[in-house]
Formats: sequence, structure tokens, C-alpha cells
Amino acid sequence: MNRVAALLLVAVVSIGAWAQSSDFPPPPVGYSWVSCIETKSAFLKPDGWFFKKAGKEFGAFGYFFTKENIDKLGAFTTGLSVNVVKYVPAKSGAPAPDYAAAFIAEAAKSHKVLVEPWQKKFGPFHQFGVRTLVPDSKDGDFINHILAIGNEETGTVYSSRLNRLPSLGKQLGRSASQSSKSFS
Repeated sequence: MNRVAALLLVAVVSIGAWAQSSDFPPPPVGYSWVSCIETKSAFLKPDGWFFKKAGKEFGAFGYFFTKENIDKLGAFTTGLSVNVVKYVPAKSGAPAPDYAAAFIAEAAKSHKVLVEPWQKKFGPFHQFGVRTLVPDSKDGDFINHILAIGNEETGTVYSSRLNRLPSLGKQLGRSASQSSKSFS
């Protein structure tokens, strides 16, 4: 299973019960828990990174875990954005898995595809993903790992976008290609 998909699925599904309490398992060294009560989810945030919560309108929530301070810069280059949209069939007229698939298809059209779109099913969860290269003449090209999960039972779509500069992999002692492979 794709590691990014597995991490998001664990965060959204398994952690749901923990998110409503303070009974989290100890975080790994260098991380802390961020609880998002409104979506019954919790995530691990690297120490020294920033967290921003957005949304709430119409059952849509956005969470941003970033290396850069979004409030100061207005954007980020390195980080994870997670969006949770509830009531998708009522809003779009499409089942949540179809909406998730369309989200990934559109992402694949917008930039150079590094890893072809893929899909998997795990119970009521339909997972779709793609990896793209985004050109950026100012800060350098970066890789997007994009995942969308449609829950056919609840009508909820979870989408995430992991932005990583290839140079970040070098800082970690790996080449950019090795870093991007570690997420497959």
C-alpha cells in the first residue's frame, strides 16, 4: 500500500476515537499530536513546523502542516495539506469515491506526472493518488504527492497534498529520487 495513503488512512480512520480524548499514544521523538475534533482525526506534526486550521463552512475543513509560516508568507512550499469535505453527494450530486477520482484526474492534468494515477479499495474507502512535478522558477521545482479517499458510507472525501522540494531529500542525506520513492 502506498505509504502516504496508509498514513492518511490511519490518521483519519484509526485515530478517530483518540481524537475525542486525550488518550493518544506517545508520539515518536520529534513529533507532537494535533487533534482535529471537528473531523474526529489527529495527525503527527514535526517539531518546529507550523499548523494552521481553516474552513468550517459547509462541512469542509482544511489542515496545514508546514515548514514555512503560512500566516507570515501567505503560502507554503514544504508541507502537508489535508482537506476533509463532508456531505459530498448532497453537495456535488456524485458519490464520494467518484468525486475523489475526479480530484486526482484533475491533479494529473495540471502538472507533469511522475507516478501514474493509481487506485485501491479498502472497505468503504476508495483511494486514489498521483505524484506530480510542479515547476517553480522562484524556489525550484517540487514534487506533489496527492491522495484522495472517498468514503462510500459517510459521503466524506479526504484529500491530501504533500509538497516536498527535491532539495529537502538532499538535506536528509538522500537524493530527490530516493526521497520520492520512499512514499510509494
